[in-house]
Amino acid sequence: MKRIVRLLVIGGLLLAAAGCGEPGYYVQSISGHLAVMSQRRPISKLLADPQTAPDLRQRLETVLEIRRFSTVDLSLPDNDSFSTYADIGRDAVVWSVIAAPVDSLTPVTWCFPFAGCVPYRGYFHQDAADVYANRLRGDGFDVHVAEVPAYSTLGWFSDPVLSTFVNQPDWALAEVIIHELAHQVVYVKDDADFNEAFAQTVMEEGGRRWLATHGNDEQRIQADGVRSRQERFLQLVRRTRAALLNCYGCETTRSAKLACKGLALDALRQNYAELKREWGGYAGYDGWLEHDLNNARFVSEATYYRLLPAFSVLLQQHNGDMKQFFLAVQALSERPASDREAFLAGLLTKDPHQ
Repeated sequence: MKRIVRLLVIGGLLLAAAGCGEPGYYVQSISGHLAVMSQRRPISKLLADPQTAPDLRQRLETVLEIRRFSTVDLSLPDNDSFSTYADIGRDAVVWSVIAAPVDSLTPVTWCFPFAGCVPYRGYFHQDAADVYANRLRGDGFDVHVAEVPAYSTLGWFSDPVLSTFVNQPDWALAEVIIHELAHQVVYVKDDADFNEAFAQTVMEEGGRRWLATHGNDEQRIQADGVRSRQERFLQLVRRTRAALLNCYGCETTRSAKLACKGLALDALRQNYAELKREWGGYAGYDGWLEHDLNNARFVSEATYYRLLPAFSVLLQQHNGDMKQFFLAVQALSERPASDREAFLAGLLTKDPHQ
């Protein structure tokens, strides 16, 4: 019976695959997920199999270390998630469609009875995602299609390790697993910004702790470089987002708002070119500016990062104690949305240890 219930709700529980309830969409969500699950093999059996490739064997051994670390050091759920592996033979597990009006950073949302309303709609086949994205573009929306390497079923299924992310560096692999496990700790219906910023906070803190206890100097240097560049780039994105909010908040004509938008995006391109020169030509963020540089991009960034500084302060207030942090976030999640938002905003004006 529990399996039947799981199948009925899976379309609403896939964080990266929320949709509006169209029958065809539910079918692709359920069938796509079950196709992924059908390819799972227990990691224990793969490690015992002499035919398992040495590189994959090493990655799966690292997964088991990360899983133990997540449970013991971070107090994340101790269950069967990430105890299996699936080679799905493609670069992404889901393609997520994100949309916003051309003159607003208010995202388009899609709703399900169980997951609530979220600002993305995912597809297990890129062609289907592109078709829907083009339909939204035809309706006049800014649209971005993002490749998603992992998703959480919030504990309803035992989420597998996927070929889409297993070959990342150890510290990055740890971050993916930690992020997805965090979604099993707290999930608030209709509040993607809260959910993703919480999981991102746990991921960043967990990633740092993993490197401190399991990483080597080379890995720490690599991770520090990635994080430093990411933070510098996100600073540019946040400034541009603030400029866009100012453009759209003005009581003026639509054409004037769009002209202001164009200037803000041009400034982002110029500032990024300067940052690339400072980095010696590092081009890791070129795709961000070359594809779908529009409001949908900034919606996606805000979902993951807008509330992250406040969650980081809350973690500091609990002296890095993950159990106490989780309890505080769980209590916060039970308050009305306006109270949650006001509380998190207030954290940024306080001493983190008060």
